[in-house]
Amino acid sequence: MFIRATKIGEVSNDLLFSFSSVIVILGWFVAPILTVIENIYLFWLFIKKQESGLPAWRIVATLLFFIAQIFVHFIMPA
Repeated sequence: MFIRATKIGEVSNDLLFSFSSVIVILGWFVAPILTVIENIYLFWLFIKKQESGLPAWRIVATLLFFIAQIFVHFIMPA
């Protein structure tokens, strides 16, 4: 949401602004990739009927984040 509200090409001498932009961009593009990898791994463990060692709330949260990321990346832009 921050990326959509920020003007492209805006020049700022504030180092914090550029640092926060890098963090936002990394979160915007890297988080879905890591979420997909984690969900595939958890699904693989589920099929093999092995314990993941993660609390149930984290598995549910990961799945909900994945659904939200699909919605934001693929459904909202259309």
